[in-house]
Amino acid sequence: MLRKEYFILLGGIIIFNYLLLINSYYIILIAFVLIFILIWQQQKIYLWALILGIIISAILFYYLKQPNFYQNQIVSGQIQKKGLGYYYLQIGWKQYFLKTTINFELHDQVRLQGYYSAIISSPNIYELNLNHWLNANNIFHQFNVTKIMEVKTGTSVLAKITKFFNSYDDLTKDTISLILFGQKAKTTVDLYNGFVKMGVVHLLIVSGYHINILFYFLEKVFKRIFHRKIFFYFIYGFLFFYLYLLNFSFTSVKAVILLTLSLFNTHFLQKRLSSYQIWGLSVLLVLLFFPYSFLSSGFWYSFTVTLFIFSSQSKIKHYAFYKKLFYYNFMIFIVLLGWTMYFNYHLNFSSILFNLLLTPILVLIYLLSILIVWIPPCYFIYQYFYFLLSNYVVLCTKINLIWNVGVVNIGYIVLYYVMLLSVINNIGLWKKLFTFVLIVFLLYNGFQHNLFSVNYSMTMLNVGNGQTIVLQDNRTLKTVLYDVGVARGRSKQLVSNYLRWAGVNWVDAVFISHQHADHYNNLIEVQKHFFVKKIIQNDTYLKTIWFGGMKFTILHQSVNDYDENNNSLVILVEINNIRILLTGDISQKIELVLAAQDLWPVHLLQVAHHGSATSSSLIFLQKIKPMLCFISGEKTKHQNYPATTVWQNLQAVNCQIYFTGGKQNLQFNILGKKTMIKLF
Repeated sequence: MLRKEYFILLGGIIIFNYLLLINSYYIILIAFVLIFILIWQQQKIYLWALILGIIISAILFYYLKQPNFYQNQIVSGQIQKKGLGYYYLQIGWKQYFLKTTINFELHDQVRLQGYYSAIISSPNIYELNLNHWLNANNIFHQFNVTKIMEVKTGTSVLAKITKFFNSYDDLTKDTISLILFGQKAKTTVDLYNGFVKMGVVHLLIVSGYHINILFYFLEKVFKRIFHRKIFFYFIYGFLFFYLYLLNFSFTSVKAVILLTLSLFNTHFLQKRLSSYQIWGLSVLLVLLFFPYSFLSSGFWYSFTVTLFIFSSQSKIKHYAFYKKLFYYNFMIFIVLLGWTMYFNYHLNFSSILFNLLLTPILVLIYLLSILIVWIPPCYFIYQYFYFLLSNYVVLCTKINLIWNVGVVNIGYIVLYYVMLLSVINNIGLWKKLFTFVLIVFLLYNGFQHNLFSVNYSMTMLNVGNGQTIVLQDNRTLKTVLYDVGVARGRSKQLVSNYLRWAGVNWVDAVFISHQHADHYNNLIEVQKHFFVKKIIQNDTYLKTIWFGGMKFTILHQSVNDYDENNNSLVILVEINNIRILLTGDISQKIELVLAAQDLWPVHLLQVAHHGSATSSSLIFLQKIKPMLCFISGEKTKHQNYPATTVWQNLQAVNCQIYFTGGKQNLQFNILGKKTMIKLF
């Protein structure tokens, strides 16, 4: 028998070489803990298997991170995943992100001309970090198409199965994709978004929820037909075929890993691992196969839930089925509370009810789908599934209770889970302390942006060559938008995502400066997610209106000018003694009209028309003498904002210039008599 010292030495050598290959310190910890557990268990065969796995993983990982950055390179690959406006392109062993308006079918074999590049993600911290999301799925670069050389229908088993499904109408095909593969499509995107809004999207995304249901169902079926060990082979054969259909997605693989470890521990290990050891081992294995999976919110959601379920299993093993169902749903709600606030910036008080109502329905639909998906005459049933779920979602969203808490510090989330784990493990005094801390925690996070932030703020969002400005009185919970537009190609959820991130729950008014799409095209999306009390356009009869401590005075409005830019609402916002001038897209013609008025110097100017040369005349700037100037825009191939003359004019009046530039948000904060600029 090899001595443990030799095992440790061998493990150290492997880890050192792994470090040289991938240069990732947390992987060292993963490998070390795995080797330690196997040495403790005296599992030499599995230790050698682990070492082999580490070597293979290191080589593959190094290979995945090394694309060839050649211009106009011709590549051959296969479309592995189809999303809304994007694809995963498989080239050899590697997958690349492919964002294009070109229409490909799933599993098409393609020859493309183009080049590799780094993944382009939004710089806004309140939007999806595309880089992190793709890295979590072992995708590290994107491929940019310059020319399509050839497209052929795929010939693999998976391609033939997909073609079999695609022969039916869009509604049937997309419903099958959603229920069995967790993929949203054009027909089902509203249904999918409804589940997201209700906080129960885990019921649709194929994960541990689905894998465990499928395993439980198959176990009941095969146990009556085959010998104990043989039926496990059948079950795992079916599960791995399902993983193949799912393209070995991260969410499904981690569920199978956890399930396999639990069964392996029960039937094969000489020394049984505890639930916590199984949980820790599954985390480490997932990180071994998906080294960047910790960047995904799904990683933290799933492993936090399983940790707490493992912690409470012994307490509820004698519960009746429905009591267990209620307990697990309640536990999921409590456990996900922290991460929901951290990742989604809100509390959904109705999600536990929706879980209880929808779980039995989704289980039945899922199991029926497994049975009828291979029977084409039964495909009409999927249309009933879709309409049932759609109507259910419409009904549920009417009673959806959501409170946006805004961005939450990770320290409070860690504190929450430490306290919760202490309560579940019956640490006496902690129970009362947890109840108190939980109440304070919820109250603090629910109102932190109103109680502990600056009194007033004006934020110019980074929306490209568009404009959205958010003005807030945090003391009286007043929020006003001046314009709500984004540039072409920007996310439709951009403004709504910011408002959630900022802890806004309703909008008191929206001023639309004028009728150009880049100043209003996000209004409908905002209205879908927030109650908007007033919409004020450039034909208003209002002259002065107050929102909390913010006074809005309209200096100029629609004059039916042939140039719509000149019809922009020009508003003077007064907060204490601070004066902010919002000018929309007015030209120098209107600036001269305003200069004739008795305008005092202003503290902050929204530079008109994204810094275009048509505006910001020196006469006007010398009249209002702005101290700070905010410009919403960016330099592109077709639009070069801001103009050189505008920049020179602003410098001539000694204005401090801030430009979003497609890179940052600009925030002007007012706390009493103090003001400060924040860039983020």
